[in-house]
Amino acid sequence: MAQTLTVKPQYVNTTQVFLNGKSILLNNNLTQEQLLAIWQKAEFRPFIEIAYTNVADSFPESYVIDPNLFHAYDSGEVTHDSTKTDYPASSLGRHLNETRGKIDVFDGAFVGVNTRPSLILDFANARFIDPRYTISRQGDIATFIDRNGFVKISKGNRPRFTHDPSTKESLGLLEEETRTNLITYSNDFTRWNNLKASIITSDVTAPDGSLAQKLVEDNSNNTAHQVSTAIIPILAGNTYTFSCFVRGGERVHTSLVGVGGALFGGSNPIVVVNLGLGQIISTSNCLSSSITPYNNGWYRVSWTQIATASGNSGINIQLHNGITVTYQGDGASGIYIFGAQLEVGNDRTSYIPTSDSPVVRNTDIMTLSGEIFANIFSNITEGSILLIAKKPKSASVNKKFYNFSGVDGSISLGSLQNQDKVYLEVLKNGVSQFQNGSLIVSTDEFFISLFSFKLNNSKLFIGSTEIADIDIIPPSQLNQLQIGGDINTIIRQFAFWPRKLSDAEARSIVQNLIVGKKPSQIPNISDLGSCAFIRPEAILRSKSRQEFSVDGTGVALTRNIRRDYDFTFEIVDSSGVTITAQPASSCTAGTDNALTFTAPLGKTLTYAITPVYEN
Repeated sequence: MAQTLTVKPQYVNTTQVFLNGKSILLNNNLTQEQLLAIWQKAEFRPFIEIAYTNVADSFPESYVIDPNLFHAYDSGEVTHDSTKTDYPASSLGRHLNETRGKIDVFDGAFVGVNTRPSLILDFANARFIDPRYTISRQGDIATFIDRNGFVKISKGNRPRFTHDPSTKESLGLLEEETRTNLITYSNDFTRWNNLKASIITSDVTAPDGSLAQKLVEDNSNNTAHQVSTAIIPILAGNTYTFSCFVRGGERVHTSLVGVGGALFGGSNPIVVVNLGLGQIISTSNCLSSSITPYNNGWYRVSWTQIATASGNSGINIQLHNGITVTYQGDGASGIYIFGAQLEVGNDRTSYIPTSDSPVVRNTDIMTLSGEIFANIFSNITEGSILLIAKKPKSASVNKKFYNFSGVDGSISLGSLQNQDKVYLEVLKNGVSQFQNGSLIVSTDEFFISLFSFKLNNSKLFIGSTEIADIDIIPPSQLNQLQIGGDINTIIRQFAFWPRKLSDAEARSIVQNLIVGKKPSQIPNISDLGSCAFIRPEAILRSKSRQEFSVDGTGVALTRNIRRDYDFTFEIVDSSGVTITAQPASSCTAGTDNALTFTAPLGKTLTYAITPVYEN
């Protein structure tokens, strides 16, 4: 017994599918291999049917059906062999799904979300937001990690799509609350106070693509070699987090010290790190500490502590020989430093550059309201809300990942005050209909949640945890969706279905990878077979990339490359060419970027400029 794949009669010579970039007209003149390739695409599977036959040259049964489980009679009928007793262990609890023609586990075997979400925000994969959605963040002082792993400044009222600084993985939409960097001249350490040390400009690339500054010890003995901030006012009761980017040089150890121990319970907060190993080797009087790898050997190191008294403090960045900060200097050794930040809060946020005064980075808020909200959501009486996001550290007040609001109530998911938990709340005319804050989610990890609801029937899924509430009366006059606004998080995906998904559907989504091609997943942003989604910024980048070639003259040439838009810079070919200076891989609009090189006659330097559209 074997199987034959055929095109369903109603689709023969009437339907085209796209496979491997080619258009194929469905008919039964296609080979079994071609039909199998089409059937394997979930979106094309409804066009194909499976017949069972004992014809020897039909497609082999072993691809889908375990021949040990079934017996074929001469008529071609497929049935279970009741006399067979030695079924393999893997077959227990399974059955034949004749619709799909494959063996599935009973639990969830037929599950597939047949309703397409009315809203898909696939931030991690798309790195693009519909311009009809409002993004607000006042001011141009906000940074993110770009696709090359560099710290980059984003313009005001623009989304920040951030990446893992080490792996370059696209993480999603960066949403942060208002924060202030209290340190002045955060990246000009020549303005700081030196003690038995000096600051020089190096030839090492900094986390933002510029040239980093280097902290170099003098040859003094039995003393600390350090730079210190100016005086910073500290207020009792506030939680402070200090962070700085550091990279090992001749020295691979450093100490980051909060000066003014009396303000922090009697002793200075200190974290000591080994930059060769990328490890924190000791801490003192720290509520918490962290070290995160970045590009090119850099790390961002931080400590957090609560102020117990008000007064003036400062920060020391000290060289360390692995044993102590007081040692015999050699006059040449040091480490590289970049981007110091002291902020009020119990977690480290994105870097805020400063000059002669503290700088405020304003709140990120994404809003859908008015006509665009009405077009997407219409009149919400039931629905299913999906979110995958990073859980921030617990804060002194509740924070919201998203909030649907309107005339008669709201639906919101947030981070619970002073706890590593998330909470969901539904309000109807001021009365709480659903409130649960007992779902523990590990800090700084991504979690998946789905809330499906309608009158007197709702359920919240977070990972494998499920909480039901049968008495809910959801609000019916919602008119706005706000994402972010007072929370420090990264949002990978957000989606909304205009109906309450069944428990099986919801469970399947939460337990599967969120974006993909399976029936239980949200359609991939670039999956043209299941939805007409495309990444506009990717098209713009590929079409707008420009290459330039410069012939050598035998002497050094310098070109200042400047554009009125952000762009990436890339050396395409430099064989036989000596480059002494070049732009960073990510360049900011309106800035001169020097390219200096020497090439003999007959040699050519080729470089490329690509506009950046996603931020």
